[in-house]
Amino acid sequence: MNKRFIIPFPFSKTIVLAVIGLITTAYFITHQTLSQPEPEPIRPPAVRPFNNAVAGTGMIEPANEAVAVSPNFSGKVTKVFVKEGDFVQAGTPLFALDSAVLQAQLTTLTAQAVAARSRLAAAQARMAKLQHQPRSEDIPPLQAKVSALQASLQKELSTLERLEGVEDSRAVNQNELTRQRLTVQEMEANVTQARAELEKALAGAWKYDVDEAKQGVAEATATLAASQSQQKELQVQLAQSVVKAPKAGEVLQVNIRAGETVQLMKASGESSTAILLGDTKTLQVRVDIDEVLASEVKPNMPAVAFIKGASQYKFPLQFLRVEPHMIPKKNLTGATAERNDVRVLQLIYTFTPPKGFNVYTGQQLEVYLNKGTATPTLAEEANTMQTPEERAVSNLGEPQSDTNTQPSSKNEG
Repeated sequence: MNKRFIIPFPFSKTIVLAVIGLITTAYFITHQTLSQPEPEPIRPPAVRPFNNAVAGTGMIEPANEAVAVSPNFSGKVTKVFVKEGDFVQAGTPLFALDSAVLQAQLTTLTAQAVAARSRLAAAQARMAKLQHQPRSEDIPPLQAKVSALQASLQKELSTLERLEGVEDSRAVNQNELTRQRLTVQEMEANVTQARAELEKALAGAWKYDVDEAKQGVAEATATLAASQSQQKELQVQLAQSVVKAPKAGEVLQVNIRAGETVQLMKASGESSTAILLGDTKTLQVRVDIDEVLASEVKPNMPAVAFIKGASQYKFPLQFLRVEPHMIPKKNLTGATAERNDVRVLQLIYTFTPPKGFNVYTGQQLEVYLNKGTATPTLAEEANTMQTPEERAVSNLGEPQSDTNTQPSSKNEG
């Protein structure tokens, strides 16, 4: 007999209610999601000025590029002479480092240099003495000594000949004869010694003594030169303890304060920038083009720049040059989908300062390069020089064209 499994009524009711709840929840979630309008952007995005454009990120910088001023050695900052916004000339002091240790080292090296100079003078005097031998004053006494000893020797020889000339040997004291012979031998030795001293004096200084004296002069000269070199090095460091502006320009950043210790390198290995200096009288724009789009870039491409986050402010750019070596991307916009592991091609554009709004160094721009032959019309360029209020008044009653509002998906970004 077949048996049927019967679900109890309370349990089946629970299942039905759960299914109905799930279907209702899914319906409301789907309906609300589809019907919810997309949030409007806080600021309207920039409208592409060209139908066929290459987009890039720009950065305003001084025309001659900003100069990062750093000290040549680490040290404690004692005084900062400038502040942001100051205009300085080349050679103007910017800040000073503590130089007490350098001053003490310079004092020590100065004393060492004086001692080395004295040793060199002594070595040079000894060398000169050897080179001027024999002295003319030393020869006559030696010659006189030789003559005197020769005369004494002749006298003693005469006495010895007289004693030896006696025929009867008994008439001569043998001890006296022996003593006279020894005296003659002693006098002959004295004459030989005197002649040798005279010849030595006439020969001048010994070669090895001269070589030794030359070596002493060379060593003293090297010691003095090393001491003077270290002294000059410290003097240069002392002069560099007051860091000066390498060129005229405006102080853009001051990253140090009195009492701080400035390091040559950061912990990350990058060089430390104490003061950023640049000529802000003439500005330029450095445009980063993604390496994927770099092949589409050509020289002399017209371009228009928009202030990032304020698309109502735009101005035309004039091509200056291409820097052909690609570099890793550093100018980040902060976009969520932005990649920072790419390389970029950098283009330099100049521009005339726009009217109606200000621009500053370090300001980011959205730049569009025209891939076609068309350039912005005079009306468009004139419109960029108007303030937002003037453009709003001039655009009243004019029909809005959708030609440029639909950017090409191929060249987007």
